[in-house]
Order: sequence, then structure tokens, then C-alpha cells
Amino acid sequence: MLVLGTGSSFAASLPATTENVVILAQDSVILASHSQLNSGQIAVNNVGGVLTVRYGVHALDNTEIIADIVSVKAPLSRKAELFDVFANSFLGGGRAIVDDLPVSPLGESWPLFPFPSAPVVTPGTHVCPNGTGTGGNCVVRQKNGPVTLLPGDYGDISATGHGLLYLQGGVYNIKSLSIGLSSFIVVNGYATVNVQEDVSFGWFSTFGPADSINPRCVVLNVAGGHVRVSVATVSAVINAPNATVSLGTHTQFRGAAYTGNLVGKKVRVGAFSTLQSPDPLCEPCEEGGRPCTPTPTGTPTPTPLTLGGV
Repeated sequence: MLVLGTGSSFAASLPATTENVVILAQDSVILASHSQLNSGQIAVNNVGGVLTVRYGVHALDNTEIIADIVSVKAPLSRKAELFDVFANSFLGGGRAIVDDLPVSPLGESWPLFPFPSAPVVTPGTHVCPNGTGTGGNCVVRQKNGPVTLLPGDYGDISATGHGLLYLQGGVYNIKSLSIGLSSFIVVNGYATVNVQEDVSFGWFSTFGPADSINPRCVVLNVAGGHVRVSVATVSAVINAPNATVSLGTHTQFRGAAYTGNLVGKKVRVGAFSTLQSPDPLCEPCEEGGRPCTPTPTGTPTPTPLTLGGV
């Protein structure tokens, strides 16, 4: 590792695709204190985009931080530790320890990657299972037991009060999505969830695939302006190009690359959060999405009983 400003080995190169880009933001990313990038890249896509690094941030070996402007805001006694940094302007460089710093300017054309557009979502009024709601608005609580929601068009979907909701493989079009305290939404197959408005994941909640399915096979498309993740575990592609995305304190976010693991307009990663790229796929999502190296997600082993349907 080199102390920034004393030299550069410049051994790395910019990624050619977004396959392992854990966060792709249009305008800005803030990495709060003691957040950690375990694998992959974090990139700000646009010219003039700023990636801000606070004290105690740690990016492990072979990770990359990429932006037109990278700004380190940390006291000298608590420097950030980064691996590879790609930037046209590096501000506060003496407050970070880095492996490589390419010669400025990069000479790259901006934006770095094609940026996705928000989906057009039409929610519906499909029947909620087992009396969990009316008019397409479904609320799953612990008292309902495990509930399976079949693909279809719904209104507001939420799991709260230690509720457990299973989604099958297929396409869901819904108005909004929220998970409350200590509640779970587990996806049992290759699924796309299109959300018209906002998404919220509460304290100690979990959203992601069953353990046998790669997170790359769960796609959450958000047309709304906000995605809020507090103390939660999330394993999915999140495509929210119009949204301000907040990953709260002690979040374990494991996204999956498609157009970027997590795509947002502005992204703030809270203190003590961890970020990582998922394993490569060893079979297509359509055939089950088995990961090459199974990684426990902490989600329950699904043994769902279908209690209702469209």
C-alpha cells in the first residue's frame, strides 16, 4: 500500500462493464465513517460527479473507487484506506492510504456507462392472499404465518411486525414496497419487482433470494424518488435511477450486477455499512440462478404454503 501523494504503481484499469459495480450513482456517493467495500467497484457516472469518503472507510484489496472528483474528508489520525482510486480530481488525498492513483486527468469520456431509465409501472388490484388486505394492498404480519404472493399487479405491499412474505419467480407490478421491524421478504425464484413509488426497508428486515438463488436473479426496479434502507440485509439488483438512496447504519447490502448492483441518482452509505459484489452465476437465472460459491444470506429456508393468488 502507498500513502497517497508519494507515488503510484498504476497497475489497475477501469472496469469495462458494470458487472461488479456495487453502486452506480448518477451524481454523487457519500461513504460514511467506517463503511466497507468488500469487493467490486463504486462509481459516480457523470462528469462533475463527486464521491465523498469519510474517516475509517475501508475498501479491501482489488476494489475500485471511481469518480470525476473523489474527496476524502477524514482527520489525519483516522485516514481512510482505499485500494484503487480513479479520479480526475483527488481532494484531501493526504487523508487516505491508497494502493494506486492513476495520473490525472484520466482522459475518459463521461458518462462512464449508459445509465438506465426508470420503469413505467402500472399497479393493480389483484387479490391479497389469506385476508391480508383488500384492493390490492397487502399487509403481512406474524399472525398471518408465512404468506406467498403470486406474481401479478398489486397496490401497496408490506411485511411488518415480524411478518414473513414469500415471492415466487415472475413479474410483480406494485405501487410501493415496505418491510417493517424484523420482517422478511424472501424470493423463491427469478423475479422482477417493479415499484411505482418508494421503497423502505426497516430495522432488522431482510429482502432477498432464498439461499440457493443468486442475488443477481432478483431485480427491484424503482420509479419513485426514495429508497430507504435502515439496519437491514438486502440482496438484489436495485435499479432506482431517479431515487435518492440511503443505506443506513450497519446495513449489509449485497447487490447484484445487471446495470449496476445498486443504481441511484444520489447514494449515501451509512456508517458501518458493508457492500459487496455477489458471486458470478454458474447457471442462468431462468434455470435456477445457482451461485458459483453459495453464500449464506441469513434468510429462512423457504418452505412456503401458497395461501392465495391472483
